[in-house]
Amino acid sequence: MAIGRNISVNQAGLNLRPALGEVGEAIVKQLLLSTLGGLLACAAASAATISVLPSSKIVSIGDRFAVDLHIADLGDGVAPSIGAFDVNFHFDPVLISFVDAVFGTGLDVLGFGSLQIATASVGTINLLEISLDTAADLNSLQPAAFVLATLTFDALMRGTSPFDLALNALGDGDGAAIGAVLAGGFVTIEQGAEIPEPASGWLVIGALGLLAILQRRKSSRNGHAVL
Repeated sequence: MAIGRNISVNQAGLNLRPALGEVGEAIVKQLLLSTLGGLLACAAASAATISVLPSSKIVSIGDRFAVDLHIADLGDGVAPSIGAFDVNFHFDPVLISFVDAVFGTGLDVLGFGSLQIATASVGTINLLEISLDTAADLNSLQPAAFVLATLTFDALMRGTSPFDLALNALGDGDGAAIGAVLAGGFVTIEQGAEIPEPASGWLVIGALGLLAILQRRKSSRNGHAVL
């Protein structure tokens, strides 16, 4: 994991990092954050639910597992829909290690792409996405529930890592703020089951050892007889 590094910046399916450079990318992100920050100044007209859904709540050391950031309680073919979000995902970096983040397609209903930025730091992943679709298209085509992003982790040590969310901004296609209920989660990392040796294997080993001892004794007796 590269600390403090932007994982991806995509617009209409194109990687903008080579064109922008790190400085340009930082400026773009700052402008986006300023725009999204303005959403918080507006009164939220409705509330969605953003949940953390791990692929498994119990994993073993060395396992690689996925965690979905899921949104629900939107309109089904009607408003409200989501046009932009900015959320922080917190985890225990001692117990698990962040691998990568893949954004969903809920903010890209027409396949034109969206602006996506995922930034990883110690114990935190910032996820920001802005749709390029119109509010009308989002309202009519966006599902009522979908995955905002899927995060992948590696399990490092035994313990329980909480998953907590902090919402920076959530807005619809018109730029109006939408409230959200946040539901975190957790994953428990276990040692993993040890594979026991078969009992029959020990019997075979013991029998072979006994045969070897008897063979040596027989050879020893034959040697004395010759002398």
